[in-house]
Amino acid sequence: MRTATTTTAAFALGAASLAVAQNATSPISSIAQTAFGLLTPQCQSTVLQLTSNQALSQCLDFSGALQVISTNDSVLPPLDSWITDLCQVDPCSNETLTNVTSSLIAGCSSDLTNFGLSNDSISELVGFYPLAREVLCLKTVQPYSAPNATIPSNYTGYNSTNGTFCVTSELTKFSTYLGANFTVGYLTTLALGGNASALMSIDALPTISPTTFCSDCIFSAVDLIEQGYPKFGNIVLNSTANVTLDQYLDGSCSIYGYNTTTNGTLPLTIDEVAFNSTYAYNVTTANQTFTPPPYAVSETPLNGTAVTAVESAISTASEAVATTASVNATAMRARWMGQRGN
Repeated sequence: MRTATTTTAAFALGAASLAVAQNATSPISSIAQTAFGLLTPQCQSTVLQLTSNQALSQCLDFSGALQVISTNDSVLPPLDSWITDLCQVDPCSNETLTNVTSSLIAGCSSDLTNFGLSNDSISELVGFYPLAREVLCLKTVQPYSAPNATIPSNYTGYNSTNGTFCVTSELTKFSTYLGANFTVGYLTTLALGGNASALMSIDALPTISPTTFCSDCIFSAVDLIEQGYPKFGNIVLNSTANVTLDQYLDGSCSIYGYNTTTNGTLPLTIDEVAFNSTYAYNVTTANQTFTPPPYAVSETPLNGTAVTAVESAISTASEAVATTASVNATAMRARWMGQRGN
């Protein structure tokens, strides 16, 4: 239940307020209105003020984010464009993030209590920003490609300077696996559990070779996350076999030269393009080593309720995938492997 309420709270305070404030018109708008309506008038006023905050709007590129949630087509092109802008502008300052935290705690205290969230959990969620930006700004020179991808990774509308964004590459992979065009409507329906076809595709995940997760992007993201949150690699994916995330990845991918690391040393095919990064740890790519600058945002210790909710969500989802019977596995595998029949 804590995972569910944390997800609801984050959605209500994030996408909902942005969509409502900007009068977004897409399948998510009615859901946003409903979620926003769950907030007290004082909290509604607080989050609307935050969406109109100039500093926050610039560092999070609200206009670009609005394009992602408003499109009726695939979210991948506007998402790639939003990430491009997010990585090119100055990051949110420590002062801006502190103001967000204090505003939410002061204006939404009763709402946070209703959602089962503490003040510390809000600090932790906001504290994820430097890490989230660092992961979003990862690029690879070996993007996923398949002949049947809805939108190929080499689509001319994508940012291709110094590679392809890892988020774009990995979402291309999963959209190919699901055999679906990732529109806002599709993703919203999937998140709400109303898309039977997509849910059956996910149920078939255990029949797909674990090596499909052996990518430079995934291992780079895991490295960055584990620097700030060492417990992440110890999340148990299968309680019966007592297999952790790191064990699963290492066991599946070591033959391909991938091993989980926690020192910021990323694969040679990866580049980090976050402008003026505020990530608090060293990052080494093929081109250079980045060290935390004096203005790096101090991270809240990642060991509280927000992280517990994330850990619970991952463990619960992985257990469900591991124990659910597969449906039409042969067809799912064919889509994943690009109709090569492997």
